Amino acid sequence: MAGSYDRPVPYRTYDHRLKRAVAESGDPGLFPELNIPRSTARGWIRHGVPDVVTTEDMDLDTQALLLRNRELQRERDCAISTQELASFAFKLFGLQIVRVTCHFASVDRRRVLDVRAGKWLVPHIL
Repeated sequence: MAGSYDRPVPYRTYDHRLKRAVAESGDPGLFPELNIPRSTARGWIRHGVPDVVTTEDMDLDTQALLLRNRELQRERDCAISTQELASFAFKLFGLQIVRVTCHFASVDRRRVLDVRAGKWLVPHIL
């Protein structure tokens, strides 16, 4: 039996700040470019908007988000450069990181165990 249930009804969600702006203004047509159904906007005005749990990082304006994004990109680029430099240095000096498993409880886990044949041996305690 085919019917109206064959196609899902598109359901739009709206940012909590947008809902709050409409509810506080009392104007269901506050954002006409978004084509918010009047019944939806009237519901926000009539019933209010529930509180939203967020953090300061999640509630930044567009400019602050762009600045934070740029800062994170710089940090990422710096980390990539450091990794590439370390990789180049290891290749240049013929070094390798080798994993060694130690079954001794008395091994100092923070120290490098041995250096021989140009290989750093770093303990991995089971």
